[in-house]
Amino acid sequence: MKKTWNYRLKKKFSFLLISFISIILIFSICHRINSQELPSPDYPTATPKKTFFTSSPTPSTSSTPLSDEEELARKANREDLAKRIDSFVQNDPEWQTGTVGIFIRVLDGKEPVYSYNGNKPLAPASNLKVVTTACALSILGPDYQFETSVWGGTVDPATGVLKGNLYLKGTGDPTWMEPFTSEPSKVFHLFAQELKKKGVKVIEGDLVGDDSAFDREFLGRGWKTRYMLDEYAAPASALSINGNCVSVVMDKGVVSMQPGNNYIQIVNSATEGGGELYVDRKLGTDTVTVKGNIPDYTVYRGITVNNPSRFTLSVFHKVLQANGITVKGKARLISETLDGDYTQSYQKLMFYKSPELKKIIKEINKESDNICAQHVFKAISHIAKGQGSCDNSNDVIKEWMTQRGIETSAFVMADGNGLSEYNRITPKQMVEILTSMWDDPNKEVFYDSLPIAGKDGTLSYRMSGYDVRAKTGSLSGFIALSGYVKTKGGQVVVFSMFTNNHDSSSGRIRYCEDTVVKMIAEFAGEL
Repeated sequence: MKKTWNYRLKKKFSFLLISFISIILIFSICHRINSQELPSPDYPTATPKKTFFTSSPTPSTSSTPLSDEEELARKANREDLAKRIDSFVQNDPEWQTGTVGIFIRVLDGKEPVYSYNGNKPLAPASNLKVVTTACALSILGPDYQFETSVWGGTVDPATGVLKGNLYLKGTGDPTWMEPFTSEPSKVFHLFAQELKKKGVKVIEGDLVGDDSAFDREFLGRGWKTRYMLDEYAAPASALSINGNCVSVVMDKGVVSMQPGNNYIQIVNSATEGGGELYVDRKLGTDTVTVKGNIPDYTVYRGITVNNPSRFTLSVFHKVLQANGITVKGKARLISETLDGDYTQSYQKLMFYKSPELKKIIKEINKESDNICAQHVFKAISHIAKGQGSCDNSNDVIKEWMTQRGIETSAFVMADGNGLSEYNRITPKQMVEILTSMWDDPNKEVFYDSLPIAGKDGTLSYRMSGYDVRAKTGSLSGFIALSGYVKTKGGQVVVFSMFTNNHDSSSGRIRYCEDTVVKMIAEFAGEL
């Protein structure tokens, strides 16, 4: 009896204790729900944003008001650093053999740290790729893809004849080359296989290359004839393959081409004991001459083509032939008279899309890729104005700069990769473009594309140990460097340095640039 009573008493006590604890927990939870904002279940939890500088959090550009004493101290520090930089700039005799322009400003500062010909329009060489890629991210977007498509009519299942013409429509994809692919004509083989699956054996009409997305001014204005045959100065076209270059292969006296095509004409005059093997092409033609000695090993020589649109179409034509598809008509480029708007009467049979723009931009800035830069440059106005051309893209980029509050007088973009000596931009304009990209929605893509000092790209062997991201630039007599550097004081400083028409060695000018950047990086005070 006593045991039963004790058991019941303990049971009641346990029930009351559990109830009391439950009430406390419920009250606590209700209080927390009422006192904090919970993440919406409809959205994923935000992941921390990557910072530009890996050694410490990215400084904010938003500045709090400084006291008069702080303002004076910072002004004194800027003047101190400016004197150090100016002493080096003025007293280096080799740097002063050319025209030097420098502009330096703290990312969140109003007053420049240093300006030397900062408002002087100069040729920026490959630094111009900064402008091309920055604007392209805004106009095209980081996920933009170039599309190459094939258009045609119906197929007679009994005979395998495709009625009418077959159109190859390009929009300027520059990625049918290394490092994006080791097989430039791979997509054409895929197209041919798809046509065969559709039963196509014969194309009744012409094979037509539609390169109308870009104009046919394939070369940039102001490009020098001395480098127009070199692969880094390849022409740009809406139809493009293998960087618009052909590889001439000499193997035991037999000459072939990669990629294979029916357009480039080879004149082989190489002989035994004929001297060093030499590959040449007369400008304005697509006839390549091979001279010199026949080597006892396989030799590859790359050379630009004259008409990239015809070259690309010819590669496609040869691939079709290799896959057993016959073209009864001609292989020709699009004509407004003959073709009109063929997309209204033909259907898109297949298409291929390039890697995203953010990957192409990384190749442009890290490796200073000229052909990719020129194609992206023209793509800007193809999307913004309907046709890609240097003039149109120059106008679009000036409008983009104006929208960002950047003054554009004397600014000229004759091309998108910096090969032209007609290009003009001031160091201050370059700094303002770089500054505007810091708060841009695409800033991470842009920053990730810039070479990292001592680590990758064209800065792999420069300024190791310093927190620098910058774009290099180099032409004969022209050197440039623009980007961001973090100081010992934890501030981000934006800089741009152009040297035009110098008589010194390129290595010496780069040493001068690096010296100035290191001066900024090693400054410990607040600027």
